[in-house]
Amino acid sequence: MSMGTTMTTIFLKHTVEDYDSWKPGFDDHASTREEYGSAEDYRLFHEAGNPNEIVMIGEWESAEAFQQFMEESDVTEKMGEFGVISEPEVYILEETEAKSAECTGRDGERRCQFYGGRLVTRGRRDDYAPDRWTGRELGRCQRVLGRSRINE
Repeated sequence: MSMGTTMTTIFLKHTVEDYDSWKPGFDDHASTREEYGSAEDYRLFHEAGNPNEIVMIGEWESAEAFQQFMEESDVTEKMGEFGVISEPEVYILEETEAKSAECTGRDGERRCQFYGGRLVTRGRRDDYAPDRWTGRELGRCQRVLGRSRINE
C-alpha cells in the first residue's frame, strides 16, 4: 500500500484455550492474511486479567478483502486448530479522526510522531528536544524514547 492510501481497520475478538499455544499458529498464518490484503502491522491485546481473551486490531486493504479472507481462506479451520474456542466478534471500522503527538528536533524540524500507538522516528536520539514537548506528549515521548529503536 502506498502512503496516504486509506485502509480498513479490523477489530476481532475471540477466546482461546491457551494464549501461548494459540500465538505460534497465529504467527504462522501471517502469509495467508497478507495474501488476502492484510497489512503486516497489527496490535494484539488481551482482556485485563484474562490472557485467553484476545483482541486483534489490524489494517486491511478493504472491507471486501477482509470478508473474502474470512469466507475463502482456511482461517475458520485454522482457528479451531490453533485453539480458538469462541465465535469471533468482528467489527469493520472506518476512521473518523486520528490525533498524533509530534516531537521536534533541536533544529525545530519534526523528527517523530506517534502513529497507531507507536513512535515513528527519524534521526538520532540526541536530535530530540524534550524541552519542546508539553503535557502528556512529553511523558509519552520520554517513556517510548527510552526503550525504542531509533532509526538512523
